[in-house]
Amino acid sequence: MKKLFIILSLFLVVCINSFGEIQAKIYKNMTFHTINTRSTGRKIVGVGVLELTCNDDDLGSKIQLNFLKKAYMTNKKNWIEVSNLSTDEKDKSFILDRKTKLIKFYGVVDKSKIGKNTLDGDMIEGKYVGATPIMISIYDKEMKR
Repeated sequence: MKKLFIILSLFLVVCINSFGEIQAKIYKNMTFHTINTRSTGRKIVGVGVLELTCNDDDLGSKIQLNFLKKAYMTNKKNWIEVSNLSTDEKDKSFILDRKTKLIKFYGVVDKSKIGKNTLDGDMIEGKYVGATPIMISIYDKEMKR
């Protein structure tokens, strides 16, 4: 019985270590800057950086990033809608060719909606925090024959 238990535990340890792991984390939080052009009007574009790290086993895997259309930020008093979350076309679907990859993502805030429901300036000011909803699809690399 002891031998069977030892064999099973060794088998589980070997199987668990053979799986690769791809980690995604925010490398740089989204920051907003104003754009002074007539085409965008009263829009503020935010830029953030996402970092993907992987093991040697996952090199060659295909990654596809899908962003939801809307997200929200809050300063615990006021909610602001961030729309058009996206990344560059080349970074929406790519093959992992190195262990660490940095990807820029963008969001847009409409200035006219920031203080729409309140007249109190203290409710608008402050540090805003929020979440960036990203769906990451991982497709394994093709088997070599």
